[in-house]
Amino acid sequence: MIHNPSKMAKQSAFGQCIWLLILTAAFWLVLTGPAWLLAGPLGLQGLSIAAVLCVVPGFVVLFISARGQTSANPASLVLLSTTMRLLVVLFGVLVVQKVRPDLQFWQFLVWIIVFYLATLLLETFVVLKQTQNSNANCG
Repeated sequence: MIHNPSKMAKQSAFGQCIWLLILTAAFWLVLTGPAWLLAGPLGLQGLSIAAVLCVVPGFVVLFISARGQTSANPASLVLLSTTMRLLVVLFGVLVVQKVRPDLQFWQFLVWIIVFYLATLLLETFVVLKQTQNSNANCG
């Protein structure tokens, strides 16, 4: 039986993205109460936008790392993850602030900070676990 490494990498990345999405959604659900208490409906909107802005770069990095487009060095994957998330989130914040000036610190920016750190932590854990698994399989 012939295994297609490209297909296996895509399936692995898809599974990791599903886990990242599930964990991010669970975290979003936990934060809906505090968001509502702090800012009402605007807080929920800001929370949702922040979650999407922070999870999308995670998907991209997981697919890149699964396809082996970067070196197997975990530090380079974490650097790629951090840089990509920072650029996407920064651009997203600028766009949201231009389009929705009513979303200020308590409605939006505080949730960007929380989700930025949480999704970076989750994604780093997934990437490092993947690297450890591939090193164990090679050695």
